[in-house]
Amino acid sequence: MRTLGRKGMYLKSNEVIEKINETTDIVFDKTGTLTTGSSNHVQFIGKTLTQREINTILLLANSSTHPLSKSIVRYLKPNSSNSEYELSNFNEFEGKGITGRINGEEIKIGTSSFTKSTNINDENLTISYVSIDHKEVGHFVFESEFRPGIIPLLNELSINYNVHILSGDKDRDKAQLQKETNNSLELHFRQTPKNKLDYIENIQKEGRKVMMVGDGLNDSGALETANVGIAISEDIFRFSPKSDAILEASKIGFMNRFIKTSLYSRLVLKICYSFSILYNIVGLGFAVTGYLTPLTAAILMPTSSISIVLISTILAQKQHR
Repeated sequence: MRTLGRKGMYLKSNEVIEKINETTDIVFDKTGTLTTGSSNHVQFIGKTLTQREINTILLLANSSTHPLSKSIVRYLKPNSSNSEYELSNFNEFEGKGITGRINGEEIKIGTSSFTKSTNINDENLTISYVSIDHKEVGHFVFESEFRPGIIPLLNELSINYNVHILSGDKDRDKAQLQKETNNSLELHFRQTPKNKLDYIENIQKEGRKVMMVGDGLNDSGALETANVGIAISEDIFRFSPKSDAILEASKIGFMNRFIKTSLYSRLVLKICYSFSILYNIVGLGFAVTGYLTPLTAAILMPTSSISIVLISTILAQKQHR
């Protein structure tokens, strides 16, 4: 656990390592997990926002942990000003959007049906619509960008695991993924949080063990249902209570190494058990001959435990390097 923590993956308990070793299928969320949420890839289209409107939209978006909300915050923050606005009646509806009241006005950010906005019928765009007091003010357009090392990671994992990608976005990235991964992945777009949960349950019904990698609270149901739930986080201090592990977003490209470290722990365990059995056989051999004094036995017993700790520590450090 310490070795993985130093690399950027934090486990809830040591039992998670054993569950990782049993994994047969790895399911990835796309938005905020495989892709970044950089403000450089966000554009607002609509009426010119007043300073008050910028502040209210920013306050609402900042209350959500969804990757698109965090992208909106990064996009608006440079143009914001200090305000004393208060948010009340905040609600987040999975697969739809977020809403709240600020200074007596109802603010909504989400799908066109949720905000009652005019739908932009473009299959290749990811869009969040904004309404203030039931009036449409515009929409944010997001352009996704895969995190560094993601494509090589998916190709590496697909050698030993069944790799699935589930996304609530439109399938604009499907062609790129199919081309660069040689069609070795199961790709499913326009998936709601409920769809993701059901998808994982169907895999488990076939007797397979699923590792779900998602962005935290937005995929909480799928993370909890999976045999192993790993939450990707830009900020490790904002974690999902439903996950078994937290992985720093910048380290996701090294995920295959983390899995190999978990598999390596099984080898360390076998070495420690073998040493312990051999140690006790030799000690028992001396004991039955009558040459082992109580004082010597008292020294050898803690020495056995200390030796096991030293061996496991040295082997773990070797893997860390």
